[in-house]
Amino acid sequence: MKKLFTLFFFFTAFASAVLQAQTSCVPDVTLPDTIVINPVPFVPEAPGSGIPDTACAGLYYEFVFTLHTPATFTTPFGPVPLNSIDLATEGAVLNLPASFDYVCNPPNCVFLKDSVGCLILFGTATDAEVGVYDLGLSAVVRSVIDIPITFPDANLVPGNYFLHVKPAGSANCTTVGIQDPVAQGLDVAVIPNPFSDWAVFEVSSKLNGQFEFAVYDMLGHRLHKELTTLHEGDNSIRFDGSALANGMYMYSISNESGVLSGKFLINRR
Repeated sequence: MKKLFTLFFFFTAFASAVLQAQTSCVPDVTLPDTIVINPVPFVPEAPGSGIPDTACAGLYYEFVFTLHTPATFTTPFGPVPLNSIDLATEGAVLNLPASFDYVCNPPNCVFLKDSVGCLILFGTATDAEVGVYDLGLSAVVRSVIDIPITFPDANLVPGNYFLHVKPAGSANCTTVGIQDPVAQGLDVAVIPNPFSDWAVFEVSSKLNGQFEFAVYDMLGHRLHKELTTLHEGDNSIRFDGSALANGMYMYSISNESGVLSGKFLINRR
């Protein structure tokens, strides 16, 4: 029975990894420094606030948040210096429909001070998920002390991030989000997945040049980094995961133009 439960756990985790789209995002670097997150939460008196795009059951959906991390963080007691804003790579978007997921740029979801990054929501809603979801972001502000926050917050920035999921065939469905040129130009298959020690990342590329290949644990700690040159066509990256424990991991392939992220599973029975 215990072995059956273990196999079921790994199968569920593997299925989640396979279904996860190789998705990434490009932050809007044209935003002024005064904007910490775009869009700002919805309030009725602020046109353009909140999540303007509508998801519909049965259609793939994407939406991008841009995050500009300032050097100071405003509290009820005044400004304090800020090192980073950290989100977990799983579970940081609260009240998200079960069919949806998210990834960050940078892939570890650690947004350093004076940097611009993004978070993309994506997924295909089911008929059972039609409704309105009041989303929140759970984060830790790294400063003199670590400050857990949930955003929006009535004491910081009031409002709501309502994600509307409508029935299939409804008007105003949004199916296309901002695309990362790297994510558009690369297609990655991890063979095998799950694996025990060695895997080959088969990369079909429309791009040429040098890229960084990195592996992270699910807390966002970088465990491996190497430079690799990709050519247009088929490429292979061999990865030795023998030092890693059983579990789910993230990988990224990036250059100065963008990043593609995905997940893989290590399973030694």
